[in-house]
Amino acid sequence: MSPYLTEVEGRADEAVDLYVWNVSVTAEFWKLIGYTEVALRNAISDQLDTRPNAKHIAWFDDPRVISRRAESYKKIAQAKATLAKLGKDATVDRLIAELNFGFWQQLVSKRSRHLWPTISRGFKGLTSKDPRRLSESLQTLRLFRNRIAHHYKIWHLDLENQYLNIIEILEMIDPKLAIWVVGTDSTLDLVSRRPNCRRLKAE
Repeated sequence: MSPYLTEVEGRADEAVDLYVWNVSVTAEFWKLIGYTEVALRNAISDQLDTRPNAKHIAWFDDPRVISRRAESYKKIAQAKATLAKLGKDATVDRLIAELNFGFWQQLVSKRSRHLWPTISRGFKGLTSKDPRRLSESLQTLRLFRNRIAHHYKIWHLDLENQYLNIIEILEMIDPKLAIWVVGTDSTLDLVSRRPNCRRLKAE
């Protein structure tokens, strides 16, 4: 509680209010991130399944897609090992669910540009064929996602811009999905009810 107590100059009741609000807004953002992560990985995987010779070998086993020297290949191997320990076959659906957000971000990054012509077809709302904007937005989301996943405080961040970044990614994936999320979500309302505190710079 020390960061919260420091922020409200030692007033215990206000520190608890800030802590509870931080937990609540974190949960709301985690829901949004869940929508985005599932949509992202499905959009990418579906397109990689349409590549030439897709019927003969899964995309995650195809060296033309994932080089044996790439960091992504190591993550696939780790995911397969995790599934094996659980006694499960490494089906496409299971592997997709097991691979982390950073893996999917890497497939849109500069190091995987050879995949972009195929992957880009899965993003219905792209306004440009240049993947850099999407890659940058995913990097911003990855850092924010990791902070939430490790239960760090987020009350001092620019949460409005984090929200807009998530919605922009959803719009690039599927504009209809973004509209549905905005219409059913209450994150910004909760953000607007932030208890009184200083807007510290992100750590």
